[in-house]
Amino acid sequence: MEATQWETMHVEARHDDARMFDEIVMGLAALGAKIGEINARPMPFLDLNYAEAELKARPAKVRKRFDRVRATKLSA
Repeated sequence: MEATQWETMHVEARHDDARMFDEIVMGLAALGAKIGEINARPMPFLDLNYAEAELKARPAKVRKRFDRVRATKLSA
């Protein structure tokens, strides 16, 4: 029994869908591996100048609280 043109097109479309699905899954696996590699790297130390500038950018009320906490820790 010969396959009709419609059946042939249907089978080809299913193969194309399966191929696209495989490409997506493999791409996601590669992306997951790359993300895992990035997350495994140690975080760099915060630049001290940046940390000081970030603290100065906070409102005075917050800066006072940080100074009190720092003074408490230093005296203890």
